[in-house]
Amino acid sequence: GAIKQEGEGLLAWQKPDGEEMLWSRAQHGIQDRTWAERFFRFKVARGVLLRHLAKSLGEEDYKTAATIKDTWQSTWGFTKETTPTQQLRLALGRHLVPGACVRHRRHNLRAVILGCEPWIRAPHARRMSEEELSTPPGFGLENYRSQPVYACLADERDLTGSGIVFVPERDLVCDEEAYPLQSKFAEALLAPQDLIRAYLPKGPIREAMQRQQLGMPFMIVDNC
Repeated sequence: GAIKQEGEGLLAWQKPDGEEMLWSRAQHGIQDRTWAERFFRFKVARGVLLRHLAKSLGEEDYKTAATIKDTWQSTWGFTKETTPTQQLRLALGRHLVPGACVRHRRHNLRAVILGCEPWIRAPHARRMSEEELSTPPGFGLENYRSQPVYACLADERDLTGSGIVFVPERDLVCDEEAYPLQSKFAEALLAPQDLIRAYLPKGPIREAMQRQQLGMPFMIVDNC
């Protein structure tokens, strides 16, 4: 597929079969382009760190693994252009990367993160509760749509049929006990890593992340 710029805030995605899909960026996203760029760069950097941690443990290189673990616990991954305010916002979700196992703070739902967005898009907002739509205190946000949201693959033991749910950042807690996830979709999207009790994204998720850095929303495309 290919991405085409159609105008200010408007993007088109042309699928391999020729079909086009259009998206309009949220206005707060147009107004703060640097946030989205730095958000995605930070998440990519943190994901690479998790991949290196799994690799070093698999090779029994425990000295390197210890160093990477310390770095993982820190806020490493900011670019030099990231403002102090952006650093604080990114630090809150520094462990929330694709492949991380999580639990919903209020509903006790186990899941694994597949992808993330720097803000809440309109389609996600329509599926959220009144509490989720409120502006979270202490985040320094103009409105609820300015907070990051995560696409999570739910555990079928907690949600009938499993599937993807979108959860605001404030409602997620990292939880290694959620590993391994039970879902019929997990094998196609995620590579289990027992040594870190998490997953590494497979091709469809990595491709979705690449499209996001070009301005597209998170979506898993079936190219078959």
